[in-house]
Amino acid sequence: MHKKDIEGLAELRIRDAKVLLDTRSWSAAYYLSGYSIELALKACISKQFSAETIPDKSFVNDVFSHEYGKLIGLAGLQQSLNAKLKSDKAFAANWGICREWSPNSRYATWEESDARYLYSAITNEQDGVLSWIKRHW
Repeated sequence: MHKKDIEGLAELRIRDAKVLLDTRSWSAAYYLSGYSIELALKACISKQFSAETIPDKSFVNDVFSHEYGKLIGLAGLQQSLNAKLKSDKAFAANWGICREWSPNSRYATWEESDARYLYSAITNEQDGVLSWIKRHW
């Protein structure tokens, strides 16, 4: 899958989440909002691959993780994230909200407030997690 395709999917999923919020489908909106971050991080990771290099097998296997912490590391963003968390309290709060998401979120029932908080933490133009990740695409 090409980097631009993964970027497009991340943006599509957050738009889908907005449609689901507007139709009061809280649980689905929550899940897709978080999934957009996973995809955005994987777009960053795709820069680590080179056309003429065979990557380490464990690296390739780890790319299929859904854990934000692991994906941040694979994308080479850990230092940047740590600096941002220290310098931007609003971003740190938004990251904290995002960290609660997991792939298992799809099996839970989420309230309106949960879905809206997560969506807002991701999409806030100034301090949103997706905006920060996009700066590293």
